Amino acid sequence: MNGLEGNMKAYQEYLKQEKDWKEKQEILLGDETGNKLDTINYFKKEIERCERDYVEQTIALKEGRLLLSIEIYDKKKEIIDIYLSLKNNVEKIIVNNSDKIKEYNINIDATFEINSFMANFLDYINKNISGKFYGTNDSEKVVREMINSIDINNKNSFKEFLIDIQSKFEDNGDKNQPPFNQLRQNKEPIDFYDFIFGLDFLKEKYELKLDGKSIEQLSPGERGAALIVFYLY
Repeated sequence: MNGLEGNMKAYQEYLKQEKDWKEKQEILLGDETGNKLDTINYFKKEIERCERDYVEQTIALKEGRLLLSIEIYDKKKEIIDIYLSLKNNVEKIIVNNSDKIKEYNINIDATFEINSFMANFLDYINKNISGKFYGTNDSEKVVREMINSIDINNKNSFKEFLIDIQSKFEDNGDKNQPPFNQLRQNKEPIDFYDFIFGLDFLKEKYELKLDGKSIEQLSPGERGAALIVFYLY
């Protein structure tokens, strides 16, 4: 009886240990849905989602963000169109009075301009981190080439400019290096992307020019002469 009783106790202890082990295994593994946080199956599902779903979602979100930027561009372009309408009216006046003001070479610009983009963009970047914007001189050269390569008044060209910025920032040549490591410590990714895709740097410009010089560049005498011409005609 003692031997049998001992075997029964050992068996009961085995069942208890097996039950405890299965409970611990379930805690570690989680269920097959992978919905329980911090379990092996959860992390397996997360890896699958990272390789499949999150990639597709990220692409879709990036496309949506780009479309929003182009909508902002279109709204700004409506302002430019108003300026162009004003420009056309003023140019008709200039043409109609060309014999009277022929000594004045007056032109009007209604266009976009990029305002302080390089300085503000590079203010986000840690230029000591490897990437397309590594080094002060090289980073300035890269940004300058991007700006000079676009026709800012052409929507498709400007769209390519935004894509190029994103590509150069995110493709830093090291897949193991997150692109956000290129940002300075006090800079947040959301602020960085808001700066780029919010288009605050894209300004509408309506400018009167005399002999190729803007009003701001004219001497007081030249500025007064240009304004008198407009007041009189």
